[in-house]
Amino acid sequence: MLNQFSQDMNFKNDIGFRKQTLIKLLNCVQQNEHEIINALYLDFKKPEFEAVATETSYVISELHHTIKNINKWAKPTMVLPSL
Repeated sequence: MLNQFSQDMNFKNDIGFRKQTLIKLLNCVQQNEHEIINALYLDFKKPEFEAVATETSYVISELHHTIKNINKWAKPTMVLPSL
């Protein structure tokens, strides 16, 4: 059981896995953008323009940015020892 947990944790720490998960989330948001906008209107009476400007386009933009930079962010960096 501990071995399986260890394998699961290593898999989830894999940058490729995280990147693929972010890509799946991006595709899901893009494919369901109209439904998300409709839900925001039904729940909060948020107009379509406002929903796109403050919610969906922001999330899509951040996902693109994260997918583009995740490999660079995950690289090990040298840290100088503190005194």
